[in-house]
Amino acid sequence: MSTRHDDDEFMDVSEVVKLGIPSKVVSVFEREGITRFNPPQKMALDSGLLDGKNMVVACPTASGKTIIAELAIVNMVLNLKKKAVYIVPLKALGSEKYKEFREKYEGMGVKVALSMGGHDSKEKWLAEYDVIIVTCEKLDSLIRHGIDWVRDIGLVVCDEIHLLNDVSRGPTLEVTITRLRDLTQFQILGLSATINNSDELSGWLGASLVKSDYRPVELAVGAYYDCKMYFKGETQEVGKMSDSLLALIEHIVASGKQAIVFVNSRPSAESQAEWAGTVTKKYSKGMDKVSSSVLSAVGQPTKQCRRLARIVSDGAAFHHAGLAPKQKDIVEENFKNGKIKVICATPTLAAGVNLPAAYVVVRDLSRYMGGYGMRPIPVLEFQQMAGRAGRPKYDDKGVALACAKSEYDVERVMDEYVNAECEKIFSKLSLEPVLRSHILSLIATGHVYSDRQLMDFMEKTFYAFQYNDLFELERNVSKVVDMLGDYKLVEWSEEGDISSPSLFQSANSYHAVRKMRATVLGRRVAELYVDPVTAWLFVHAIRKCASMRVSEIGLLHLVCSALEMRPRLRVGKGDYEWIYEEAEKVSGRLIVPDFARADEDVFLSAFKTASALDAWIDERSEDFLMDRFRMSPGELRAKLDNCDWLLYAVSEIAFICGSEGLRGVIDELRVRLKYGVRAELRELVRIRGIGRVKARALFKIGVSDLTSVREVGFSELVRAVGQKSAEALKKKVGDDVTKLKAQRRFR
Repeated sequence: MSTRHDDDEFMDVSEVVKLGIPSKVVSVFEREGITRFNPPQKMALDSGLLDGKNMVVACPTASGKTIIAELAIVNMVLNLKKKAVYIVPLKALGSEKYKEFREKYEGMGVKVALSMGGHDSKEKWLAEYDVIIVTCEKLDSLIRHGIDWVRDIGLVVCDEIHLLNDVSRGPTLEVTITRLRDLTQFQILGLSATINNSDELSGWLGASLVKSDYRPVELAVGAYYDCKMYFKGETQEVGKMSDSLLALIEHIVASGKQAIVFVNSRPSAESQAEWAGTVTKKYSKGMDKVSSSVLSAVGQPTKQCRRLARIVSDGAAFHHAGLAPKQKDIVEENFKNGKIKVICATPTLAAGVNLPAAYVVVRDLSRYMGGYGMRPIPVLEFQQMAGRAGRPKYDDKGVALACAKSEYDVERVMDEYVNAECEKIFSKLSLEPVLRSHILSLIATGHVYSDRQLMDFMEKTFYAFQYNDLFELERNVSKVVDMLGDYKLVEWSEEGDISSPSLFQSANSYHAVRKMRATVLGRRVAELYVDPVTAWLFVHAIRKCASMRVSEIGLLHLVCSALEMRPRLRVGKGDYEWIYEEAEKVSGRLIVPDFARADEDVFLSAFKTASALDAWIDERSEDFLMDRFRMSPGELRAKLDNCDWLLYAVSEIAFICGSEGLRGVIDELRVRLKYGVRAELRELVRIRGIGRVKARALFKIGVSDLTSVREVGFSELVRAVGQKSAEALKKKVGDDVTKLKAQRRFR
């Protein structure tokens, strides 16, 4: 990919002072070594970025799109005194932007906030901040709770706006943008990959389009097979080895470069990293400290932790969603500083933090999709991964390689990926499952009051702009509204309106317009951010609880049956027998209604996931969870977060349904899930600094709560939990620690 541009396509950074940007902002750029704005940055400025114009910037990865966003943000906050909202696709990216923006701009009075978790809060404190970084789901949740500061928003930056194409997250992004545009006037800045229909996207937003192929580092993209790199018009050989990919890694690392190898699964990332380590260890020294930090990043290291630490000691690493957040941070930091030479990762890394490398190798161009088998990855995804190649300030050229399976496959890889144009993006809003939650929210917040207003809203979406023919969308919207009524989440009345047809009928028929409003339950479900189908499941289960004793496994299986717990643990061939046996033993304690048991695959995977969480609160180790359930530390944390949110939702819905007694049982279970303990330790783990291991040690010496600490001798306490924790506990109960330590020395 060429990066040659004329000098007049650049702009000296000092020029923006004439456009109203404070000189202290220019100083921030200059301290980072930015002395002039590149072509897409200049194009954005020339197209009215600082005049409040809506804009879509479609450029390759690493082309400086964030600088464009920063210029718009400081202009909005410092000059126009309005808020800027920055929407990110992933929490990790949000954390990175938060840290970056604070370091750069808080010194000049720009207050930056990060809001990611929790779906049942207005978070009123955000009103005091100038720049608010959120995921689209969090922003959607805040709007549902009626945030007061929505009219103070002057700018919305949507990072990776091409994710409108994503089935799971695109509709939320699309509806949230549409709702905001209904609620208030603001400038929107969409940052996009180089998609094939960026003009259509900018048309929907009424935005100027800034499109460029500029990259600060030249990118050579090619295919790789049998120790040869194939580029347009030339072929380069790397050293021969029996394993072609290891030969490439040797070639890269021996030249003092680093590489990211993308694979299609977590097991592949781990095994490929292990193989890479056999090469990188020849070029890595002094990795013991880094390896130790990987082990100590979690309380009780698992086999996966030990495997990662061993690979890191060889100068390589794996990176996937199964890692604990601290371990990801360690891997990323030590790749940035050059200590780790090769990372083998799943594609989530390409959409996450800014982590470039001299070489990017895409080993797998297909991925398993449930129900469909192996499917080729999109060109857009390949380009996102390839775009990580080439580090500004360090590399003259980045190299991205797509691995072919045979010599004959090289041509296909070149045609379908290396030289291919990116696909168009399409709205996924018409799908019935994604409409349920958003339609309920629109009705519950009073954004729409009738079926006519609902379709008026839908006509403002990207789907309507893109397709024009709304027949399928209207049909699905009608089905969803009927379903919400059946679930007692929405109620309606019909008012004759002979002057106009219902939008759910043909244009030639005349029909009453439905006036809609959410029930008390419907409003709460919208605030809780759960799918209406999940809420209906919970309502039925709560009714069932009235006539039976509620158990932990019953509640866990209920929330694991919810749609929001996907992906659940996969049920392998060796799992069926024990799952059937265990499910039979506790069948009388399961509270999922009969209709939720109809899908055997869902029932079994939900039961396996619930069993893993049940083992966690039975104080089983993370190694046990890995061996028995194939649940990694990172996956456990994600499941625990989801489970806690859904249990809270069950508790809130139970209150509305008049089953308040259930809330105490749920509150206790939530504490146990947070710490992974049996019931008798729940008071101990509430003490600051006491986790599951120390709590069990305390219980063994007769300590069941804070007050009983007084009854145990200091020396015995030290033997159980260590000097530091023993001192902290004795201080909490008012004992004289200095005296206790002195007495212990003289014994």
